[in-house]
Formats: sequence, C-alpha cells, structure tokens
Amino acid sequence: LRDNAYAAPGSTELWAEGGGTVAIQTGQGLGAWPLVREASFAVRYGLSRERALEAVTSVPAEILGVSDRVGSLKEGLDADIVVWNLHPLSVFSQPDSVYVAGKLLHDGTPKKKKPTADFVAPDRNAPRKTRL
Repeated sequence: LRDNAYAAPGSTELWAEGGGTVAIQTGQGLGAWPLVREASFAVRYGLSRERALEAVTSVPAEILGVSDRVGSLKEGLDADIVVWNLHPLSVFSQPDSVYVAGKLLHDGTPKKKKPTADFVAPDRNAPRKTRL
C-alpha cells in the first residue's frame, strides 16, 4: 500500500497467505513511526508475528537484492543485532543489548537520563534577589 493508504484489517495477512510479498517500511518525515511500531500495527491487524519480522528483515533484503549480505542471521552475513527482553514487537520490550558490526554498543544498563529541557527551572522556594 502507498503511504497514507488504509488497508482493511486482516488484508495484509490475506495477501501473504495468497502468496503475495509483504514488506513493511516506515513513513517519511517527522510524523513517521519507528519500524518496530509499523510491524506491530500489522500484527494488530492480523499479520502473524513471524511474517511481520520477516517483513522488516529478510523480505526487504530480498526485494533490494542484498539478501546475500543482510536480512537474516546466518554465518557469513553482515548483521546488526538487537537482543530484546521480550518479543521485539511488544510495546513493553526494551533492548537488552545492541551489536553493530560485531561490537557491543549497548549492554542494557540504564543510561543517565538526559535533561528534558535546555534550562533549569528556578527553585520557587529560594530567596529572590532583587535587582534595581
């Protein structure tokens, strides 16, 4: 389907069952959802979890003609891997570890929270300094 097109619930699974190729992509621009979320929507409307994972990994690699290098976990292929604490399509899942080009980039330990703003709100209980 094109961006901004709406499918009837279950139509993606029917397409896949009928032998159609199903690949999932994100939208474009600031309002685009993360790829995992797009795949979760497909599952919500009837696509199996297995087919949804294939639709964001091996199927796009086959479509793009790069499945000899990426798209699945096989010896000799390039792989950036995320190990999840739950099923990757669960809204509650968090990455346990992330490997890129064979190097561990994230080990699951919580990072220090970044400030949510670029300024610090004044302490309302602090004595005020008056300027003249």
